[in-house]
Amino acid sequence: MKWPTGWDIEDAVRWTLDADAIVLLPEINARLDRQFQSLDELVAALKNTSEQTGGLKANYMAHEDIAGAMRKSQLCVQRVELLLEAVTRAVLGEFDHFEHLELDTVRSRDSITVCRFSA
Repeated sequence: MKWPTGWDIEDAVRWTLDADAIVLLPEINARLDRQFQSLDELVAALKNTSEQTGGLKANYMAHEDIAGAMRKSQLCVQRVELLLEAVTRAVLGEFDHFEHLELDTVRSRDSITVCRFSA
């Protein structure tokens, strides 16, 4: 399974957070003792590998804090479930009639089927 063009794993996390951003961003800020003004700022920090400049890429505890906040939002949990269902369906090759997966005809070959997550 491929992410949408231009996405990394952090963008998938953002997609799940978008379900309830108004509630989740303040909760994440409190847990991380940060003041992100938007999910864009949070995602930039998640992609940043330098802890000296506030990067969270390798900060396992920050990841756990974010996951803990996500668990508190039913809307976010539902998005996470959709994302995990997409991964499962892609692995099983059962992506027909699932709105969050589309066949990537350019990358697919006779021996392998590639599908792309669709947010």
